[in-house]
Amino acid sequence: MATSSDATLDDLAVQLARRDHIVASRHTVGRALRRLNITRKKKRSTQPSATRKM
Repeated sequence: MATSSDATLDDLAVQLARRDHIVASRHTVGRALRRLNITRKKKRSTQPSATRKM
């Protein structure tokens, strides 16, 4: 499944349904990715805190 690296499990489920006519839940897609050892790097939604260690 060619997709952007920051696609959510919901996005992947929708792409699977549109392209292959397979209806799968977000949970099912996540389990399938884990079984195939495919990792997803989540995009950071916010910048890291500016707090420094002392």
